[in-house]
Amino acid sequence: MRISLYCWMSTLLICMGLICPKSYSQMPENFTPIPAKAVQPAATISPDSGGYILWDKTHGVYAGYDPSNYFSEFTTTIKNLGYSIYTTTDFGAADLSPFDILVVCVGSAWDSAYTSGEAEKIWRFVDSGGGLLIIGDNPYCPNANINPVARNSG
Repeated sequence: MRISLYCWMSTLLICMGLICPKSYSQMPENFTPIPAKAVQPAATISPDSGGYILWDKTHGVYAGYDPSNYFSEFTTTIKNLGYSIYTTTDFGAADLSPFDILVVCVGSAWDSAYTSGEAEKIWRFVDSGGGLLIIGDNPYCPNANINPVARNSG
């Protein structure tokens, strides 16, 4: 589910204009795109899917990169699919058990990186059946802040 949801969400963000891919001519010379992996959807998102999403803001939000500002169109669409979105600014104390999906966004992790302990907590959640959406907008953000989580995603 985590891969198909990630692909679906990324496509949605691109279609909504929230992610604006740059042409390769605008990328730094040392930027090499990674070919996409072919994946089979593990789940279908439909209007009656429903569930609970936790958006982590523990590591500092940059210029409104949170569900109520920059991602408001995205969150409205998700809410219309029956999901409820919650946020946390204390991931270490957060109980993930009520949630179906966790959102890790570089814009909501601007000030500091995820620790190895936090990354382990996230992957225990995923290994127990939880979904994970990792959003890294562009190569000019502090993507290293979400790398401890993304490193295990394959």
